[in-house]
Amino acid sequence: MYRPVTKWSALAHSVQELPDLMRRAYQAMRCGKGGPVLIEVPAEVWEAEYAGELDYAPVQVQRAAPDPDAIKAAVRMLLAAKHPLLLAGQGVLYADASNQLAALAELIPAPVLTTNPGKSAIPETHPLALGASTRSRPKMVTEFMAKADLVLAIGSSLTRTPFGPGVPAGKTIIHATNDAADINKEYRVDHAVIGDAALVLDALIAEVDRQKGAGGANALASLKEDIAAAKKAWLADWDKHLNSEEVPINQYRVIRDLMRSVDRDNVIITHDSGGPREQLLPFWETTAPGSYMGWGKSTQLGYGLGITMGAKLAAPEKLCVNIMGDASIGMTGMDIETAARNRIGILTIVFNNGVMAAERDVLEISTKKYGALTIGGNYTKVAEGLNVAAMRIEKPGDIVPAIKDAVRVTETSAPFLLEILVKEGYDFSRYPLEGL
Repeated sequence: MYRPVTKWSALAHSVQELPDLMRRAYQAMRCGKGGPVLIEVPAEVWEAEYAGELDYAPVQVQRAAPDPDAIKAAVRMLLAAKHPLLLAGQGVLYADASNQLAALAELIPAPVLTTNPGKSAIPETHPLALGASTRSRPKMVTEFMAKADLVLAIGSSLTRTPFGPGVPAGKTIIHATNDAADINKEYRVDHAVIGDAALVLDALIAEVDRQKGAGGANALASLKEDIAAAKKAWLADWDKHLNSEEVPINQYRVIRDLMRSVDRDNVIITHDSGGPREQLLPFWETTAPGSYMGWGKSTQLGYGLGITMGAKLAAPEKLCVNIMGDASIGMTGMDIETAARNRIGILTIVFNNGVMAAERDVLEISTKKYGALTIGGNYTKVAEGLNVAAMRIEKPGDIVPAIKDAVRVTETSAPFLLEILVKEGYDFSRYPLEGL
């Protein structure tokens, strides 16, 4: 049953098999492309006593280095391109290779776009960072992808999805991945490099330095200026939303105020499915690798609450934030009691707009007949009933003080729910380009 959704799975027929199965499971989990593993242990195996002395050693992470000839060819292509672009996926984060990614971008030079789960692979305060892409994206993502003649995808499977960037037709593609099965899976690839993202980036940096030599400062400075100008123009277009005094509150005003009120170097933030993902991803500017948990291919409502609790357990020193809509909290909101009972100090922000806004265009008949989109409630009262401190905000001027109060509560290892009454919100940062 679980084989299609796991990287590796097995059934333990006897207790004597468990050491070998655990070794194989950890080998699969820790090496190559990440993925879940599963060992099914029947009750009679659990209850059996292991015979003999247990001989087990932890499995070490194994990394694959790239073919040197493939690296040389990739660099020749990169340096010959007029407008190369780097597309970074979550594999860069898994490989802890953000510094190498930025160094390669500066050396070529090339702008950097990230996938939804790859967001923060390069800090978005970096002058070569374009941001991440789901269906919504910063405008400069579209502009620089349109100009690109070559795309180097690193740490990404290049799987086609509505919730991440694609590569438009006509681009030369270099695909660097740690799984050969990704190559030519969705796109015709012009050149492939197989290996761990960090080792691939290290090799590319060394080879670019060898082939290119000194110089290139003017090209780097010019590219930085172009990206800065494009970013400034895009943000100017959205100024009325980011600085809105509307009531009900504009979601982008909340995102702006949250960014200004917390130490983003010490934050791990995620969205939920639907509107919160589309609103947060383009405008939340990451400052540190691993500070953003992007997701979306599965799109299940309420997933962000659970992974935020997991993030807080893994990094208790961080402020862990999830932003969810009222549809999402309707699916999993009771689980915030788990955070209260276990002293998991997360910050949950609920955008309460009383409607499933993202489905407005596809549920016209059922909405007219049955009010299918209408939802809502007082989630502050729900949270308080679950022993979670909470506050309801209705005016823009109250956002920042509420955030600061909420953060202080989370610092006591207690969760906090901040409910914000927002507008329906149909404005998304979407700049279409066929194939992107």
